Amino acid sequence: MPFRSFRWVRTLYLLAWVPLLALYTFAGSAEGSAPFSLALLAALSYVAPPAVLGVGVIRVCAAIHWSSEHWVRFFAKHLGIGLSFAGLSSAATVTLMQFIPLHSEEYGGAEVNTAAVVVGQLFMGSLLYCLLVGFTYAALGEIRSRQQAAAAARAEALRVEAELKALRAQVNPHFLFNTLHSLLALVRRDARAAEEALEQFGDLMRYALRVQQEVGDEVLLAEEWTFTQDYLALEKLRLGDRLQVHTDIGTAALAHSVPSFSLQPLIENAIGHAIAPRAAGGNVWIQAVVDAGQLTLEVRDDGPGAEDAAIEASRGTGLRLLRRRLAALYGDRAALTTRTGDGGFTVTVELPASMARAPEEGPEA
Repeated sequence: MPFRSFRWVRTLYLLAWVPLLALYTFAGSAEGSAPFSLALLAALSYVAPPAVLGVGVIRVCAAIHWSSEHWVRFFAKHLGIGLSFAGLSSAATVTLMQFIPLHSEEYGGAEVNTAAVVVGQLFMGSLLYCLLVGFTYAALGEIRSRQQAAAAARAEALRVEAELKALRAQVNPHFLFNTLHSLLALVRRDARAAEEALEQFGDLMRYALRVQQEVGDEVLLAEEWTFTQDYLALEKLRLGDRLQVHTDIGTAALAHSVPSFSLQPLIENAIGHAIAPRAAGGNVWIQAVVDAGQLTLEVRDDGPGAEDAAIEASRGTGLRLLRRRLAALYGDRAALTTRTGDGGFTVTVELPASMARAPEEGPEA
């Protein structure tokens, strides 16, 4: 990882040397009567060489990767580089010290003990090299871990996007097939009603195409409800008084986002299994409420009901597709559940309440 790519790393790196600089400065000024400025210069001569060489250590660590198969080579490289680091740091310190009169007679001090400086800097350089290497590998490990997590998140997002595109590609043909089937049945019974239904079918298809091409996976519930009302009107033409619809859709709920084609399949399922097969028809109750940060859609009928196993085994794909889309869009924050009670079947969709924008003109509920 290039060192220059992380400005915050460079800032932290420079700040890390400040305590050592302060320690050397304090020690130099406390030893004799030298002024603080000379003590600071002397401290810089001790700290600057390893600090400058340390930048190269970081680059070296980024280039030399740990391998359990070649660990001997790994440590041998660092041993050689570490000795070079300590030697160069010591030589640079001794050279710089020659230009600082900290120990001259003017300040009551003695001449610089070059041997002592060399030995001390060799030891300090070795210690600093080990610290630099340890902290550098720890930082690089953290950076790589974050990059891997980000890459995994991007891969997961791409996977979910691909799955959603595949699901959406299935939704439209599924809806189109079932709607055309309803129109065909209506043509055989009432040609005039079929003409009116075809106009409504055009409105349905315009919405479906707009969602497919422009909108994406989420729409306002107000838009989904308008689309669903067109679908109900079409089914009403086919079924007449056999279909009785009862709605309880709060105005607040209409301003929230829902997956496109999330409400209509629930109603289509109720009509197809509980209303159309019965000569007397039946009732469908539609509810949408927002509470405690959750949007709940519920469709209930008074038909014979069905168990989960029967739903999974059925040839219908509406509920299965919607359940998979909810999982892809929201993970475990959304759910589709079914319940069979006494004389009825209920489908409930729960998802996070996401306010998009207030609908300009809310549909009649």
